[in-house]
Amino acid sequence: MQNVLNYNKNVNKNENQKKQEENEEGIPEEYREQLKRFEQEISSGILTQESLNDGTYRPIEQQLLTKESQISFELLNANGLEEIVDLYEQYDLEGDITADLSCMFLHFICSLKVDVTEVPVTKNMLSKILKNLDNIDPDNLRVFLWAVGSYNQHFSMNSQYNISIELPESSKQKISEILTQKYKQFQYGQVVPLSYACVNIFNSQQDQILLQTIIQKFSYYLSQNVEFLEIQEIIQFISIFQMALVKDKAIIEPFINKLHKGMAQLEPEDLTKIIQILEFCNNQDKMLVADFFNETLNRSEEFSLEDTCQVIYTVPTLFKAESEVLDQILGQLLKKVMSDYKQLDSFQYVNLWLTIAKLKIDKEKYERLLKVLKRAPEINKNLEVKKFEYGEIVQVIIACSALQINDKEFINLLIKDIKVEFMQKEDLFNLALSFIIYVKQYTTFYTEVHKHCCLKYEMFSDIEKKLLTKTFTRVKSLLPQNSPFIQY
Repeated sequence: MQNVLNYNKNVNKNENQKKQEENEEGIPEEYREQLKRFEQEISSGILTQESLNDGTYRPIEQQLLTKESQISFELLNANGLEEIVDLYEQYDLEGDITADLSCMFLHFICSLKVDVTEVPVTKNMLSKILKNLDNIDPDNLRVFLWAVGSYNQHFSMNSQYNISIELPESSKQKISEILTQKYKQFQYGQVVPLSYACVNIFNSQQDQILLQTIIQKFSYYLSQNVEFLEIQEIIQFISIFQMALVKDKAIIEPFINKLHKGMAQLEPEDLTKIIQILEFCNNQDKMLVADFFNETLNRSEEFSLEDTCQVIYTVPTLFKAESEVLDQILGQLLKKVMSDYKQLDSFQYVNLWLTIAKLKIDKEKYERLLKVLKRAPEINKNLEVKKFEYGEIVQVIIACSALQINDKEFINLLIKDIKVEFMQKEDLFNLALSFIIYVKQYTTFYTEVHKHCCLKYEMFSDIEKKLLTKTFTRVKSLLPQNSPFIQY
């Protein structure tokens, strides 16, 4: 009670001194009227020691907050999942938890990055949110979608986990309808992370049309206001086109044009992403493509090995039969690969082989490069063939076959650790088709491939059986006559 009396004395101080003390206490201007009413309650005896003791009184700083702000403050100070769950259950018992507040609670729970999919409170929150999608404030809907999207994305990057928050198809349909109707209620800067969240929520094959509809609507909204977007926001957004399989040139063009004007501001990894998008949508604006490649070539020394490789992979699509351009681009970019090949990882290595095969380069012209690639597994520990997945080895064999490389030592290196009986059907199929050119040198190995294709006969589709039959029939004299794949 003494605290209340002391506060009562302060009420009688002169106005200037009172204002100074209010400012020192950090009371916002808009809460001055509430503070006056609070002082009146003290003077009239409404606020008593009993109300302090029985818990019906809350401190002034809590009274001045909205319910949402108060809960948000408590969540920020909560220590772990258990405390967040306790808070939710406490407010839920009091009848204070709305669908909007559930969005905020779910955001805090998802940010813990632990498995909460089977926690009853999580299911309670999701149920409350999904039943009231039509009535949730757009800003809280954004918080909900970002929480679920970032949670799913986090666990998708960790292959040892099979954890995600899956929403019912009916709810996804409803969310898609809401977003495509209310997209203008979001700020420009909110649309990019929201789009990214949607990619990680609408992540099944049957969701593809819904996702594309959302991204196309967001694209239209942003393209009308592209001048308000930062370069990095545009870079992030165009990456989403690839994830959502949106290839429409008319949708992508305004963003690419904006980046084209600001090429000098772009980092090497940004240029790489843009070139990948140009390849993805098969952009045939030669002037535009050439400008981005010229910028890349002028700054090739700034590029990491990874970015250099990514640019090389796009060349076959963007420069289809233009040998002079190909020579210029590849000549410069491949210098970096040849100087840094000891740093290549298996993904880069395999894709370099496939890209070169796709280009059908003159072997004599790029003999040095091919020599480097063949030597790399002996020097680079990351490229020890025994560490490769069978699928990766088969991809290199496909490239060697396409380039008609007949280097016995290198082919031996590729196949010596392959145990055909453990290969997946797809890898076995690709190996059978591509290794046919080496059958005379490796008859024993190839008959083993044929044998296991026969054992998996029923697993192949009709088209695959037809292709295998055509392939094996070419060397039928080396294979058993009772083969289901051989025609006589």
